[in-house]
Amino acid sequence: MSWRVITGLLFLYIMVVLLTGALTETYYGANETTVIDYLIRPETPTYNNPVGGISQTFATSAGFVSALFKALLLESPIFYGDYFIVRVLILTVAAGVIIYLVISGRQSM
Repeated sequence: MSWRVITGLLFLYIMVVLLTGALTETYYGANETTVIDYLIRPETPTYNNPVGGISQTFATSAGFVSALFKALLLESPIFYGDYFIVRVLILTVAAGVIIYLVISGRQSM
């Protein structure tokens, strides 16, 4: 598979993620912290000792990791109900591209 096809599919995937999030106001809103807020401005831990810093880092990074997986897995209200099959198809194509890249990279070694 050409790098242009892979780049095009990844660009299309990112556009679908951003477009569906924008249409359903999942990723931004006027008064609430949303997925894009967590991804652009992640929380920073505040601590006084190293042990507390480690636990605070894990505690504050949970929101960022959750927002990242919500964006990657297209967890947007537009894909619930009738359009769930579209979400499954998009995620299947994305997983297929990743598997193809892993297999083709492994064969070249």
